Amino acid sequence: AFTVSVQYVWAGVSKQENYAVNLNDRQLNVSVSHAPLVYPGQTTDFTISVTDAKGGPVNRADVTAFATTKKFKQTTFNQPPTYPRKQKSRLIFNSFNEGEFDDLPVKKLDWVLWSKKLGLDSIAFYQFLYPVSGRYTFEKPTADSITQIAPFLVEDGQVIMPNIIYINNTPVFHSSVNTIQSYSFRIGAGVQQVRMRIQNYAISFSIDIKKNHKQTVSIDLKNLPVDAVSLLVY
Repeated sequence: AFTVSVQYVWAGVSKQENYAVNLNDRQLNVSVSHAPLVYPGQTTDFTISVTDAKGGPVNRADVTAFATTKKFKQTTFNQPPTYPRKQKSRLIFNSFNEGEFDDLPVKKLDWVLWSKKLGLDSIAFYQFLYPVSGRYTFEKPTADSITQIAPFLVEDGQVIMPNIIYINNTPVFHSSVNTIQSYSFRIGAGVQQVRMRIQNYAISFSIDIKKNHKQTVSIDLKNLPVDAVSLLVY
């Protein structure tokens, strides 16, 4: 028998599922094919097929066959013995529990090493966190035809929340204001100016927006694109 064990985290709670997969590789499958109806006194042919657990034919199988009619009310059938292999107990390893790694130190991802070794640089999520040229953009048509933008700042693979966001010198977001509005802002089509303030400096860059599209953009603070400017704010 085989056991499939699945361990995962769902909604912050560790889950574990175990599934037993039974396979008796010594089991024989016997099938009988014959006419659907045989009258008393009639002679007919029966074809008996014996296959192994993988569906292959079994050569020189010893088959005993017999038949009874309805007049034998108390007919019993002796089941042939089976000879399954002795099953080994499951070896438990890599078992994880909630809280097991709470005290482990948190380390930053070694992007130079793992980006190529695991192919992380081919995944859009990591392209967003580690933009190659300092800027990552993704655009798609909007369902409501509203042209919009969702700008982000990233540093060492972490998203940095801005204090204030300006679009064409008009503030559209402030971190201290409680709002249920999604982090996406209406913007005009064409080339627009975006400024994002963090602590005592701001990042300013221009971006070309396609009409009736939403554009998601991330700017790497440690690798600013050539058209982005860092400004001190007093």
